[in-house]
Amino acid sequence: MGNITIEVGNLRDLITEEVGCKSGLLLTDREARSVLRRAEHPEVELFAGRRGRTVRLRPEEIEDVIVHLRYRVGDLPDPLPPVASRIRWAVEMQKQGVNLTPIYEAFKTIVESKKYTTIGEEAAAEMVELSKMPEILVHQFIYHTANQMNRSVSWFQAKTLDLSWAIPLRSVFESEMIPNPMGDPPALPGRP
Repeated sequence: MGNITIEVGNLRDLITEEVGCKSGLLLTDREARSVLRRAEHPEVELFAGRRGRTVRLRPEEIEDVIVHLRYRVGDLPDPLPPVASRIRWAVEMQKQGVNLTPIYEAFKTIVESKKYTTIGEEAAAEMVELSKMPEILVHQFIYHTANQMNRSVSWFQAKTLDLSWAIPLRSVFESEMIPNPMGDPPALPGRP
């Protein structure tokens, strides 16, 4: 994939939303910058300056920012790039003389068949049968693939959702009044 040219404000939103969806913690721009600054991350300046300027980055650079933020907030055990653990595992298997080609081919067959929406026990069993490889290797492959997907941004699966039905949080809390046992506070000058 080539470079992405994007307005910084939109990129910040993409990054913090991805971190929020994966970790459950939605960071402000200031918090993200603080976390990246402490980590001495090279892309810390994405969270500085005005939101309207345009930047050009490679997708893996954006994923790296997301992975580092997720690691720093405690959502990931390490800041490795998405594909790193699968590559390390494949290299280790190759050193041991294991040819993983049948597992990759079985995985491709399973995905292309569109029989499964998730790779669970049934799909794993079919991969074992198709590949004729030990079950443990198929499960390790699935684990490393899932880890890679968890650390990656779904660039081609992004959707726009109609959220016009959603109730803004501020509207919910406007109607909640907690009585003040001391009475109403004095009015500020120039305000009712």
